[in-house]
Amino acid sequence: MNQPSINDLWAKSEPLISLPDHLLETGKCAQALLKYGVLKSVKQKIKIMLGLTEEEVYAFMGYLAAIHDIGKCHPQFQAKNMRAPGINTLKSAGMISESIERSARDKCQVFRHEQYTGIILRDLLKKHNICSGDPLWKAIVEAIVMHHQGKGTGTESALGKNPSPEKLISRSCKPEKWIELTINLDKLLLDEFKPPLNKAKLQGCADAVIYLIMGIVILSDWVASDDAMCNHMLKENESNIIDYVLKTRDLLLDDSEMPHANFHNMWPNIPVDELRGIQTAAEILGENPAKMYIIEAPMGEGKSEAALYLAERQRIKFGCNGFYMALPTSATGNQMFKRVNSLFEMHNMPKGRLLHGTAWMIDESTPNKAVGADENENENISQQWLAPLRRGLLSRFAVGTVDQAMLSVMRVKYGVLRLLGLAGKVLIIDEVHAYDTYMQTIIERLLTWCKALDIPVILLSATLPISKKESLMKSYGAVLPSQLTDAYPMITTIENSGAIKEIPVSKVHMRHMYSMSIAPFMEDAEQTAILAYDMVKDGGCICVLVNTVAKAQKVYTYLKEVANDVNLNLFHARFPVCKKQEIETRCVALYGKDTSHRPSKSILVATQVMEQSIDVDFDAMITDIAPIDLILQRMGRVHRFVHTPRPSHLQKPLIHILTNRNGYNGTKIYPGLLLQKTEKFLNSIQEIKTPDMIRECIESVYGNETPKEKEMYEMWAKAIFTAQQDSAQAEGSLLEEPEYDRPKFADITPTLWQNDDELSNYTAKTRIGDGSSPIVLLTSDELNQLHNQLSQWPDKETAKRLLMQSVPIITKRLGDEPDTIVRFKGLLKGTIFLPTVAGKARWGNYSIYNDDELGVIIERIN
Repeated sequence: MNQPSINDLWAKSEPLISLPDHLLETGKCAQALLKYGVLKSVKQKIKIMLGLTEEEVYAFMGYLAAIHDIGKCHPQFQAKNMRAPGINTLKSAGMISESIERSARDKCQVFRHEQYTGIILRDLLKKHNICSGDPLWKAIVEAIVMHHQGKGTGTESALGKNPSPEKLISRSCKPEKWIELTINLDKLLLDEFKPPLNKAKLQGCADAVIYLIMGIVILSDWVASDDAMCNHMLKENESNIIDYVLKTRDLLLDDSEMPHANFHNMWPNIPVDELRGIQTAAEILGENPAKMYIIEAPMGEGKSEAALYLAERQRIKFGCNGFYMALPTSATGNQMFKRVNSLFEMHNMPKGRLLHGTAWMIDESTPNKAVGADENENENISQQWLAPLRRGLLSRFAVGTVDQAMLSVMRVKYGVLRLLGLAGKVLIIDEVHAYDTYMQTIIERLLTWCKALDIPVILLSATLPISKKESLMKSYGAVLPSQLTDAYPMITTIENSGAIKEIPVSKVHMRHMYSMSIAPFMEDAEQTAILAYDMVKDGGCICVLVNTVAKAQKVYTYLKEVANDVNLNLFHARFPVCKKQEIETRCVALYGKDTSHRPSKSILVATQVMEQSIDVDFDAMITDIAPIDLILQRMGRVHRFVHTPRPSHLQKPLIHILTNRNGYNGTKIYPGLLLQKTEKFLNSIQEIKTPDMIRECIESVYGNETPKEKEMYEMWAKAIFTAQQDSAQAEGSLLEEPEYDRPKFADITPTLWQNDDELSNYTAKTRIGDGSSPIVLLTSDELNQLHNQLSQWPDKETAKRLLMQSVPIITKRLGDEPDTIVRFKGLLKGTIFLPTVAGKARWGNYSIYNDDELGVIIERIN
């Protein structure tokens, strides 16, 4: 009778992979990722945090990654595949009993191999003269146990406190022989990797290094489980297959470099004598990069270019792979993605990646067939994560929404991979003022983890209140002075020590004096239309920017009746995506830098879609009141370009602010207190000089002074209470602040990990409040035909075609979902399909239909 050996054990069934091969491959994949893959810069962090040499990091992490599945050396796991070649040998040796075989076949018992790995590993550590109760090693063991992110419960609660491996194997299965096999597996790994287990000593942030270890184990396991690896478990050309898989999964580190000797070197399209003040300051500061920068400057001063230049300088100095540029919305992300890729193309570098929910519609690297998002097997989840659709934060350079970075510090499954991806990058967050209390709470926790993981950070803002600036800096470990300067524009640096330096910038590209006028008829669409028409009677291009789609449609309808001689346009979010893109292109053609198609007399009626990302210029503006920072943002679209020809009566920029004579209690679009304080400030001035008055404007509304007026005090008290609630709600889904001396990670209950927004029906909330859902209106016949067509997962082209017809609608305001809605999976997950009758769909007491000129209209049915 053949004696059982470790080669009789299996790890993967389709295709069949032996357990020794899988463990060795996983360890070697970890080493490859750290040596020349996307985790190369992470290697340096682990080296410092554990006091190891570079070669010792490879050995240490190779062993930890390899041993992750040693818990599969157990009769209950091995009996799951009775067709494996070595099973008969194990049965003949009496190591798999009839009862174990029967329970595995009937699925009577659920065996969690990762939990058993923890039990074995603790026992092995004792054999290696390492105290398994040591906080560092206790946390490392738990990190390895959690490589499936919380399936089942923790090892102690499920299997008893500190159980021995022998006691967890049925006596009828000869536990001593199974323990002998685990010892032989461990010996194989020790001989192969020669890990310095006793040398690793904590010298950095405890929780930071534990999360890095867990992320490396998960990613290495997935790479080793890749189809190409499983089908070619090579003995001779092993390194070639690993290289092939890393390359096809975009996990090899591209070593191309961007010129960065000076600003013009990196941005050759910007002449040296035309550098903006912020850009000149960035060039000087880049000579000796700080760990964190906060760039505050008006719109149009070249903050993005300055940030990318500083990020490249930080990347070189601090050994990062690349950067992630995070923006408030997918629309701003799309615009920045184009700009960044233009920069890369200029320097013959590979394209970056785009990261947000519908990035696949723009990013060509998404596969035509998307993997299903509802599969339960971990192998399928790994394939999803390694697909271009979602591995963006592991890519070298990426642009996307801030939500992707926020998820890295939230208790979501595999969020640790996002944290691992960020650990090798410079993080740039644009429009950092634009986030509410809920989001700011998450972003501040993100900055705390960035500090712990030694991630360089750049924050950008045109309108950042000093109080919010202080909170952001404190989160990154800054030592605040008694008072920050109120200079503007400026760049603030934070060194690794926490020391702060503020650098005012006197040179600005554009200075304006905006005339401000207030009219108390925000609720009156007809009066708004009359004012707009009166402003362009003698020529000019103006924008009427209102806060709701319904008002925009009403104002446009009134203008159609009275302004026959005016070029009229309507732009809001409730057009189908394809139509919205057409309108945006038309707006840039009419009101952009190229004035050859600029109308002599034109009105654009729009909503907040015009606040950001669209490069247009108007002679004047009418705007509904909004918080002062958004008013300033909207003003930035007036007299934006120097060489735009303007009519004589609009030679100076003019802004009409529409207010509500009944006040702002109960407003839904913006907090009433901010609107009230904004109106109070605007009533005290006639003009706003930019950039000189921007700081004054912001602090007048966002300052910490307690209002004295009774109505405003009540609104202020309510706002404080709401902010506290929002912050507490955000805290409930966040990773705790990282512990530096003793890993808190060891105390985390795995069941607290929840699925992220792409892997299940649970949505990890990066934003609070009413979210919108994409709605597609189709006839019943079209919907039935589509249902038959999409019995399988929709391919990319079909999904894209359908989403181009979608419109974002806040469905919560319409009441409960009707029974008639239809949903699909994959790339169409989250999209709602509504059947129409005679062109109209029904949702509760509302009728929804599309008007070619006005967009989608929602009407209440009496």
